[in-house]
Amino acid sequence: VVAAFTLPTGLLLFGAAGAGQAVPWGALALVTGLGILGLSAGTTFYSAITVNLRAREALLPALAFPILVPVVIATVKSTGLLLAGGPSAEVTTWLVFLAGFDVGTIILATLLFGFAVEG
Repeated sequence: VVAAFTLPTGLLLFGAAGAGQAVPWGALALVTGLGILGLSAGTTFYSAITVNLRAREALLPALAFPILVPVVIATVKSTGLLLAGGPSAEVTTWLVFLAGFDVGTIILATLLFGFAVEG
């Protein structure tokens, strides 16, 4: 819900919307959904690992950072390419990477969740 308000507002504030080009809202919604899915899957898994630790406030960002960087890079690159020139083969490549990374993260987190909760 936050992304539904933040994305159009950010595009208007930064001048990406209304600059004479049509904004590919459908593709941007897909990128945003895949990005949110990847961020939430990785962060949820690592928060389950660190929930019972004493230094959880410091360990969660340190552990989750390597998993979240590919999601952020793919989301930013595909969003930038969409706003610069619309859908293209390079955007499709980034979206396939993002979708594959999301599926892999969800599968691994699901398989390892029992071990993470047990400690």
